[in-house]
Amino acid sequence: MTLDSTLVNIESVSEVVLPEDFQVAFCGHKQNGHLTQETTSSGVQNGFLGNILGDKTHTPLPFKGLSYSVYGWCVQIWKPDATGKAWPKCVWIKYHTSPEGTSLTWATDQDGKPSVYSPGAYINNRSLMPCQEPPVAMSTWQASIHVPEGCVVLMSGNQFVGKTTGSDDQVTYHYEMDSPLPCSTLALAVGWWQCRQSMNADTKDGSNPDVPVTCRLYAPPSLIDRAADELLGYAPKFLEASCELLGPYPFRRLDMLILPKCFACMGLKSPNLVFLSQSLLSGDASMRVRLAHEISHAWFGLLVGAKDWNEEWLSEGFATFIEEKIQSKAEKLYPQLKQLRGVSGQSDTIRPHTVVQFGQMCSRKWTQVHYLKGYFLLHRMASIVGLEEFDEFLFNYVQHFKGQLVTSEDFFGFFVESFSNVPREMKDKFVHEWLERAGLPKSFPKKFDSPDNELVSQVENEVGGNR
Repeated sequence: MTLDSTLVNIESVSEVVLPEDFQVAFCGHKQNGHLTQETTSSGVQNGFLGNILGDKTHTPLPFKGLSYSVYGWCVQIWKPDATGKAWPKCVWIKYHTSPEGTSLTWATDQDGKPSVYSPGAYINNRSLMPCQEPPVAMSTWQASIHVPEGCVVLMSGNQFVGKTTGSDDQVTYHYEMDSPLPCSTLALAVGWWQCRQSMNADTKDGSNPDVPVTCRLYAPPSLIDRAADELLGYAPKFLEASCELLGPYPFRRLDMLILPKCFACMGLKSPNLVFLSQSLLSGDASMRVRLAHEISHAWFGLLVGAKDWNEEWLSEGFATFIEEKIQSKAEKLYPQLKQLRGVSGQSDTIRPHTVVQFGQMCSRKWTQVHYLKGYFLLHRMASIVGLEEFDEFLFNYVQHFKGQLVTSEDFFGFFVESFSNVPREMKDKFVHEWLERAGLPKSFPKKFDSPDNELVSQVENEVGGNR
């Protein structure tokens, strides 16, 4: 077995000998009603980890050592003559992370308190844990995280299991994800933050329709009031609008966290958890559309994911296209907001012909082409069939492919199948003209072709002069 990892210091690898009738227990499946912020030790089911390590009702399971070798970008584990069903059902890896690993950022927050978070590095979580990194290797997870009393742990997971108080002034937070997702979607943050909770969104989540979706905002104490004033009241509105456009929210809660100033992105979405930059706190709430963008990733990127890392436009382009629709519906603005957007770097293509070595592309950690060119491509498709018809098509697309990983060909194929007036050869035309060629197609109509608009003329002149 080969697991992706880098800068992870492995101490031992063992096989846990499981009984024949062993089954993974998910804590959230045994809880009814609303989940509470705190629970007692007896109120939290120990689940998978507890059954292995032993607790008051179980004795520890036996361990057997396994052979392994660590290389620069992976760890290989083997057991002689063990293949197929004979391969160990449970492998236990004892390791510790390295400060040099980029899957975690250790930082001081705006109040001078220490914190750590997973920044969405271009190597994803490979220096946080050994894992199978390709998107097609989806998995569930459980975690128990020990921190000092007063410290807060936020983690992506479909169920908030709660926290338990232990000895030595420590508390343990319990999280789990019971829906298979790529390991790259796991996010973690630990710090000294305060919490504000908004009213629950007036919509039902997809996994438990009887429990409303809870929206919570976390930030350092010096920022919590300012952040709550600018963002918290809009979160349930954006969530409700997203559900109207795309279908039931696929998770149980929505946590938002203002990260330290060194966070290099405007936002980052993982299951149930949104990382946000302090830059969104503009003072006039003009940046809150970014929250709508991140919320939409619950559908575009998580519920329906891209099968290949080079197909990032299937999440970012879609989120950029839908963000203004979410905001206009939530805030009852003019339904078709128009934004001045430009595509910089005319040499970029959405689907570059490059080899992704070791799962990273150091020279292309982030690129706007997936956002902006994907945005224009979707607008072009909407202009072919009509805006309202395209909105309905996106809803059907999410419902058809939910829980799956897709390619661009899957999306274009579903489009031509959904509209009888769209020629089937349009599928290949979209791929060749939009994904594999640089710049916008020459046939793409100019969006702001108005000589009477001085602002548009000024922008066009400046863009033309910089080419």
